[in-house]
Amino acid sequence: MKVLYLLIISTLTITSAYTQTFSDVINGAQFGFQAGTATFFQGVDGKNKILYTDDGTDKIYTGMVGLKRSPQHTGTLFYDLKAFMFLFRPNGGYEVVSNEVEFDHTDFMAPEGSPTSTSLKQLNIYIPKEYNEGGILKIGYRGRLNGGNTVEIVYDDWETEIVVKTEISGPKSICSEDIYTIINPGTVTLENATNIATLTSLGNNQYKITRIGSANGVITLKATTGNFVTTKEINIGGLINLGIEDMIGLQDSPTGDAFTVLSGNGNYRYTGVLKVRNMNSEGSTTYSWTKMGGSTGLPAVTWSANGNTVEVRSKGVGGFITLICTATNGCATYSKEYAFYFGNSPW
Repeated sequence: MKVLYLLIISTLTITSAYTQTFSDVINGAQFGFQAGTATFFQGVDGKNKILYTDDGTDKIYTGMVGLKRSPQHTGTLFYDLKAFMFLFRPNGGYEVVSNEVEFDHTDFMAPEGSPTSTSLKQLNIYIPKEYNEGGILKIGYRGRLNGGNTVEIVYDDWETEIVVKTEISGPKSICSEDIYTIINPGTVTLENATNIATLTSLGNNQYKITRIGSANGVITLKATTGNFVTTKEINIGGLINLGIEDMIGLQDSPTGDAFTVLSGNGNYRYTGVLKVRNMNSEGSTTYSWTKMGGSTGLPAVTWSANGNTVEVRSKGVGGFITLICTATNGCATYSKEYAFYFGNSPW
C-alpha cells in the first residue's frame, strides 16, 4: 500500500454565512443546509488557501466538516446526505479529491449534534504527487429525501485555493558565485542587483548568481508564481564600517579607539561597557574579541565579551588593557584595536 504523507499547514476555523438549498425533485419542498464549521488551513493574504509543495510525494490534507440547517427545516427528515470535496483545475475540468462524509437525520440529534447543526466529521483531501498546478477546492453535496430521490450535486460557496508553494534553497551569502534551487520557480528575477550580481538560469530549477567584480551589497532573489511572490535576501561580498553603537562608564579619546574607564560604585570600582556595530547594515555581521596586551600585577584587570559587546573591569586605578574586535560580514573581515585605561589616560 502506498504511503500518503500528511501535510497540515496550521488550521483556521471558518463558518460559512451561506445557506445552500436543496430541492425535492418530486414535490418542490425545500430544506436548507450549509457547510457548518469547517476546519481547514491557514489563511494566506487574508484568504483560505492550501500551500502545496511540489516535492514528488503524495499528500493528504485533513480537515473537518459539518452541516447546519435553518430552524424552519429542523423537522425535515432525509435518508442521507454526503459531503465531499471537488477540485476545479485552472485550465478547466474538475474531479472529486476526497472521501465522502455521510450525514443522516441522527447527526442532528444530541448529544453530538443539535436540531440546527451536526458534529464535525473528518474529510481527507488527496493530492497525488503528479499534480503540480493550482486550483480551487469546493465542498459538494449529494442527498436523498424521504421519497428516495437523489438531489442533484450542488456546491457551497465555501472554497479554498490550492497554491503550489515556491521554495528557494541556497546560501545566504556569495563571495564569487553560487547555485540556488527553486521549486516551482515561475518567473525568477534579481532585485537591487544592478552592478552587483547577475542571474543565469541553468535549467532543472537551478539558477546561478555571480558577483560582479568586487561589488558588495544585499540583493533579492525573487520568484513570482501568479499572484504569489517568494523572495530570498542574499549578501554579495561584504562591507564593514565598524563604529560605536553605545558605551557605558567610558570616556572616549579624540581618536575614537581609546577610552578612559570612569570610576563607579559597583563591586568593581572601574567598569566600562563598549558596544560596536557594523555601520553598513547590509547582511549579517559576526564579532569576536581577543586580548592583545595590557598591564600586569595589581590592580587586576579582567574582561568578557558577548557578540558585539565587551565589558572591562578593575578594582583599582592605573591599569589598562588592549582588545581587538574582529568583524566578519560575508567575505569581508575587519579588525580594530581598542585600548581601555582605568581611572587615567595618556592623553
